[in-house]
Amino acid sequence: MALSALLLLWVGVSAAMLAGSLLVQAVWTLGAAQLMGPVRRHIPDSVQYHVLAYAAGLSLTGIGGLVFMHRALLGATPALAALATMTPLTGLAIWRLARWGKAVAGSEPIRWPTVAALLAVSGIVAAMTAYGFANNDESIRINSTAWLERSDIVPEWAYQSDRVVHFTRNTQTLYEEGLPPRRVNHRAFHSVIVVTTVLTGPMSAAAAFSAAKVLAIFVYFTLSYSLFGIANRVFGMGVRTSTLIGASTLIFSPLKLPLFALSPTYRGFLSASGTMYHSDTQLFSMAIAAAGLLATLIAFREKRPTLTLSALLIGASFFFKPPSYMALAPAILGAILLQYRDFDRDRLLGAVSVLAIPWIWFTYLSLTAGSSPMDSLVPVAGTEAATSNLTLQFRPFQGYQHWLTDRFPDWVNAIPGGQYAGMIVLSCAAFWAAWARAAVHPLIAVRSGAPALRDHLAANAHIYLMVGAFVFAILTSTMLAGPPSSMDINWKWPAAASFVLCLPAFAAAIAAIPNTVVRRVSWGLYAIQCLQGIGYLAYFFWTSRLS
Repeated sequence: MALSALLLLWVGVSAAMLAGSLLVQAVWTLGAAQLMGPVRRHIPDSVQYHVLAYAAGLSLTGIGGLVFMHRALLGATPALAALATMTPLTGLAIWRLARWGKAVAGSEPIRWPTVAALLAVSGIVAAMTAYGFANNDESIRINSTAWLERSDIVPEWAYQSDRVVHFTRNTQTLYEEGLPPRRVNHRAFHSVIVVTTVLTGPMSAAAAFSAAKVLAIFVYFTLSYSLFGIANRVFGMGVRTSTLIGASTLIFSPLKLPLFALSPTYRGFLSASGTMYHSDTQLFSMAIAAAGLLATLIAFREKRPTLTLSALLIGASFFFKPPSYMALAPAILGAILLQYRDFDRDRLLGAVSVLAIPWIWFTYLSLTAGSSPMDSLVPVAGTEAATSNLTLQFRPFQGYQHWLTDRFPDWVNAIPGGQYAGMIVLSCAAFWAAWARAAVHPLIAVRSGAPALRDHLAANAHIYLMVGAFVFAILTSTMLAGPPSSMDINWKWPAAASFVLCLPAFAAAIAAIPNTVVRRVSWGLYAIQCLQGIGYLAYFFWTSRLS
């Protein structure tokens, strides 16, 4: 943490911004922790509880900011909108602090080595991906020697034009014009940045960039510690193994030939962790969804009343970026059906919370008469007609084709369908043996008759939830594509989100392989995929390129 603070100061984050941003995050975490009191006894790991609270407070800050920044409320005075957003959380945080010494029955000791390890990895990834943009008025990249010749310049790294759009256009527009916007899309991330910035000092593009840099390490930690919790608590893996799994979720990557090259694995593959490096909205959405997924799996695995909280978190992730919600929402509803005999008020509220998101979205569009990405029209080839940018067609692998041509050696390209097979095989290299073995269990249940199958599905609803989310997202990504001139990449985000979120389940499947040789080979491939991910992380850090 100290090294991260020093690095942030070096890249131009002011001490006031650093301290103010940390205070704002502490307030929304403690405030949400107090609000979540009824579920505290179901989360005995105090760090995990406060990670959940961080995700909940982040969600409340983003969505609360969106509410108050409407011009009909306080949108003309964003500082007041920020105060209105944070005042309730501040009151709850003070209440929380007043009750800080109160013991919670069954609390587990803090796993300090795990916390330190995941904070360290989060700090490294945050530094390499989030600290290097907009450090100066001049753009001098780290792979240029020019910055070494000037003492007044801090180089840039991991720069992407997406960030210019999010910070200098969307965030600044939200601050200056309020809501509703001319174009309705996911704005909760921008709301968080505005709230954090204006409560810390004057609003500017540079200040907004600084606020995002301070947040990055904690958002990465929220993601990794939540997935550590899934590996450890839900799938029963050891603390050390679960810690490694949690850390790996920040660097996991498809394989690429030749192996270990410092080269892109973001496009042309089933991307995983790499999608978070340049897209702040994807990172924030996945972190919130990961916390929500842990609470979801606890609800189905242990029959605890945590589904309402989890559904609210996963629903909130939609307003940061929709992919995680798109992958998980249908799977949650399916899991509720698999455990229909356990249906209660918590599950009813969870289902309603999940189903409410599309209704809220389309109702808002209707009431504000705003435009959205669905209104963007692209021409239909060979005709004078046009269709929505989001129109989907059954065109297997079409969205990947453009990027596959230079991803494999010539001998792979010469095989009919070799590119597609190579993409699938290398993206999931570590898991094929584990998946093959795991597929035996439902087959045995099917052969045992309907009652046995029903009991099997109900007992393992948490596993089928993750499998369903992954399969749905991957099939959507690979089998469907938009019009030729549309941004097909927008349909690939759920696949990447589900890949990262499901890594603990896939790792648990590897651990369950009975054959020692096959299990070790699978773990070896898992490690190689992480090393390949480090290669892509270094490539993006050094070149500021996605492909």
